[in-house]
Amino acid sequence: MKSLSYITEEQTKITTYLAILTEKLALYCSLADRQDRKNKKLASLMEQLQIREVGDYFELAKINLTGIQLPAEIDLSHVNLMLSRLIAVKMKNAYLQGSNLFGADLSKADLSNAKLNSVLLDRSVLVDVNISNPDLQGANLNNADLKFCNLAITNLSRAQLKYADLIHAKLMSANLSQIFLLCSVMSRVDLTTANLSNDQFYHIDLTDANFTNANLERTNHESSILTNAKLIGANLTRAHFRCANMQNLDFTNAILLNTDFMGRRFD
Repeated sequence: MKSLSYITEEQTKITTYLAILTEKLALYCSLADRQDRKNKKLASLMEQLQIREVGDYFELAKINLTGIQLPAEIDLSHVNLMLSRLIAVKMKNAYLQGSNLFGADLSKADLSNAKLNSVLLDRSVLVDVNISNPDLQGANLNNADLKFCNLAITNLSRAQLKYADLIHAKLMSANLSQIFLLCSVMSRVDLTTANLSNDQFYHIDLTDANFTNANLERTNHESSILTNAKLIGANLTRAHFRCANMQNLDFTNAILLNTDFMGRRFD
């Protein structure tokens, strides 16, 4: 005959097991409920988009689409997504031309191959976002947080990047011609083989930046910080570095034709 202590111990085990099972079931129901809400939100969004007229400006300000996978090539052009939560949203090949993403949080979102020309991204959060190979011509990225953002092969020509945070951003082979940067932070940015011709870099922190084989022809780096920057094989023809801090730079095989270093610091 089993002792009372043994029976009590077995009952304790069963009670503990049932508690764990109940907790797991509650978690499963919570996840299922969350997914159901996401599906309903996506269905509602698609229904609203289908009834709008082509080219109409559409209001979706402050919408929360966190974690939702949107249909490939979804048309969100000319949509007001101001202050929206779009964290970890998948929007591959999306059409976002002329949309308003002012102050939106797009952290960890996937915008690869998206059409983003003339989009407003002022004060938006784009930390660790994949925006590789999209069209961002003329985009407003003033005050945007682009830390660790993947912008490789991106077309950013004529974009506005005043006061933007581009620490550790990946801009390999990107087209950044004719952009204007003022007081932006670009330390440790990777600009390998990027096109930066005719750019204006005023008071920019480019500490440890990698410009290997980049095109910097006719760029202006007035009063910028380029400490420890790599300019290996870079084209610096007619570039201006007046009053720039240029300590410990690597100019190996760089093209320095008519480059202006007036008032710079190399010490």
